[in-house]
Amino acid sequence: MRFPTRIVASPTHLYVADTGYNRILELGFEGNITRQFGSGNPGHWDARGTEAGFRDPVGLALWKDQLFVADAGNHSIRRVRLVSGDVETLAGNGTCDRPTAPDIAQPRATPMASPLDIAVLNDRLYIAMAGVHQIWQLDLGRGSLGLFAGNGREDGVDGTGSFCSLAQPSGLAVTADTLYVLDAASSSLRSVRFADGRVSTLVPGGLFSDGSADGLGIAARMCHPTAVHADLARGVLWIADTFNHKLRVYSIAKAELKTVNLNYPLRSPAGVCVAQQAVWIANTNAHEILKLDLKTGRLARLPITS
Repeated sequence: MRFPTRIVASPTHLYVADTGYNRILELGFEGNITRQFGSGNPGHWDARGTEAGFRDPVGLALWKDQLFVADAGNHSIRRVRLVSGDVETLAGNGTCDRPTAPDIAQPRATPMASPLDIAVLNDRLYIAMAGVHQIWQLDLGRGSLGLFAGNGREDGVDGTGSFCSLAQPSGLAVTADTLYVLDAASSSLRSVRFADGRVSTLVPGGLFSDGSADGLGIAARMCHPTAVHADLARGVLWIADTFNHKLRVYSIAKAELKTVNLNYPLRSPAGVCVAQQAVWIANTNAHEILKLDLKTGRLARLPITS
């Protein structure tokens, strides 16, 4: 692999955005490659399996028998139909710019700006549009694209509608009532309530700030976090604190951030998920996937085999 970023899991497989090689890998939990989506060459074309073209894919989300991809380098949202392996474009015309309107009936005809992550809930695909500091949503039933949160100004202002600002949103996770957002440029954790669209700051930071402190939300600090996974069984968020080279865990009930002590060096991790009683970490700058066994605490490198 080359600079793997986001990672998600189904009951039977791991899916890894192998960003540096412009492809998505389907892996067994022992590390065997079962399928590849994308030729490995940078491009933007729809096709089946290895005949399709991606460019720096990052965000991943699973829904039913579909894998959604934030194809960041192509400024588009793609879908992989896992039964057939067909890859198709759902939104984005391949150019980098602000979408042309807050509500778009033909998403494939509009520009997008560096979508870095996605999350899906109830037929809605939420898109972290880092290039315009906003969250957009794609209605998977109607096929329409609309603005969800953020006024487009790079900032950390809480509120609703045009009264809230985000700063390079790069990581998304959903629960039944909340969308969690990592604002990479302000090193903060934000939440968006689905009921009223209100954006709140849970772990603060500041534009281009750094820090590495555990504690209750207002006292905790991170540095350019980019990936988050909602672990509903444990009531926590797992966070790849990328520039701190750390794995963090945030208790939703206690509003407390802690560092997971690992006897292994992390190098700019940019992906995390939980499956099979383990935390899977994309150790991005080391070009590897790590498995942290939640029962034993054992950390091991996943051997990738074809």
